[in-house]
Amino acid sequence: AKQKIIIIDPGHGGKDTGAIGYKRLREKNAVLKIALKLGRYLKQYGYKVYYTRSKDIFIKLRDRTHFANLKKADLFIS
Repeated sequence: AKQKIIIIDPGHGGKDTGAIGYKRLREKNAVLKIALKLGRYLKQYGYKVYYTRSKDIFIKLRDRTHFANLKKADLFIS
């Protein structure tokens, strides 16, 4: 299990804010923060982790799944 490749896809980003919640919290920011934290956790256990985005940019869904396929991901978390 240690050599498994995991793609974490925070979704939204850039022009796509996702939902806007309490105190104007944007979904794109919340999911990015959670994704980065999850990635750090998984790396501690030896998993190879890639992110579809690691900053506030917009990436089309097709490009995100294509990235996962290029990396031969064992798991895609979105």
